[in-house]
Amino acid sequence: MAAVLEPGQEVPAVSVLDADEQPVDLRALCAGGPLLISFYPFDWYDPARDHLRALRNRIEEIEAFGVRVVAISRDSPYSHARYAQQQWLTYPLYSDWPGDAVRAFGVGETFEGMVDVPVRACFLVDGAAVVRAAWQFAGEEPTDVDAVLAACAQLGGERSD
Repeated sequence: MAAVLEPGQEVPAVSVLDADEQPVDLRALCAGGPLLISFYPFDWYDPARDHLRALRNRIEEIEAFGVRVVAISRDSPYSHARYAQQQWLTYPLYSDWPGDAVRAFGVGETFEGMVDVPVRACFLVDGAAVVRAAWQFAGEEPTDVDAVLAACAQLGGERSD
């Protein structure tokens, strides 16, 4: 696995595909304010499902700090559309079909013979596209949403509830 992007580093200049197969520049996406970028291996994969649901279940708390959530895997936009609907996800799933973002963020691993499969990881990024906090979750380790919320609070966002 390549070196994981660390706090203080800038978001790499990479694009992912949205649900309409249109490229979305991750740096430009950060310009809209704080962003939690979540990587996960595959749609329909149990540890990924639990990861995405953990964020979904606490989305209002995350958004109360002014932080938007997006998730990225190497699955196609078609798979994402059906999966997001089936899981009741309220945040966008982006496709990194060629693996450029996975490699740039340093979150790829070889999984059952496939290279550059993203591990479950989250990056809290400020509006200037600088990583402020980063986490990786091994195996079936639960996603620590409490740590994410604490970092959102430290980012300077005041809860709007």
